[in-house]
Amino acid sequence: MEQKLPEDKSYLKYGIVTGVLLAVAFVIYDLFGLLANRRLALLPAILYVVLIILAQINHARKMKEGIPYGDLFAVGFKTAAAATAIYLVFLILFILFIPSFKSTLVSGSRGTVGLIGLTLVMNLIRGVIAALIGALIARKKPQS
Repeated sequence: MEQKLPEDKSYLKYGIVTGVLLAVAFVIYDLFGLLANRRLALLPAILYVVLIILAQINHARKMKEGIPYGDLFAVGFKTAAAATAIYLVFLILFILFIPSFKSTLVSGSRGTVGLIGLTLVMNLIRGVIAALIGALIARKKPQS
């Protein structure tokens, strides 16, 4: 009978940190009026992808043995899901409690529901791509 290793929950830590950093970046962008700047909009997305990949690399190091690609992908996707959930909760609270941002959304073409839906879909797509890439990177074994 094969013994299972205890599941490592480090993806939750990375997911929480990623979600909080995305929320902090959003607040900074809103305070300085940078939300419309398309070049700077890539920075939180890059941070999101890098932290997901780091979660997978950390998980692979902790397991020390050959870890299947699917397990690494699952860790990356769980990290992305946790980060997206935290960021969406923040975004909903931000929309509810910051009247100036809510009025900006109402005057915009997307509206509140459109922004939340777009954020959810885009973050999960980025998360899947990051999980695929991160699983490849984390699975490589260093040459001795």
